[in-house]
Amino acid sequence: MNITDDVIRDLLPLVHAGEASAETRTLVEAYLANHPALAEEAKRAEAWTLPRTAAPLDGERAALRRTKRLLSRRTWSMAMGFMFTGLPLSFKASSDSFEFLLLPGHPWLAGISLAAGLLSWIVFLRTSRALKPTGF
Repeated sequence: MNITDDVIRDLLPLVHAGEASAETRTLVEAYLANHPALAEEAKRAEAWTLPRTAAPLDGERAALRRTKRLLSRRTWSMAMGFMFTGLPLSFKASSDSFEFLLLPGHPWLAGISLAAGLLSWIVFLRTSRALKPTGF
């Protein structure tokens, strides 16, 4: 196998980071011993390092918490929307009477339930709109 300067340049970051195997490290050191110009270049590259910075995890955690909260709100508002909308719409009608099955004798409760259902659907739609940038 023909080893060139470019192959050694590709291996130098692994050797400097300590991630290369012992055989690779030996190969690079032997090659640099026979090529002083490349050895000087490798020495300059080793002295140059990037500053270590911590990843900004706080922002990512906050975004994840917000997304989880919005998903939970959307789920609950949809469930409440179905319940409050369906509750007054379950009725029994005959030729002489009209009666709500779950709210017999209380038609005003049906109106309150429909209003709560409408509010739940509004919350659902606004939450879905807020989740749109996240892809959910």
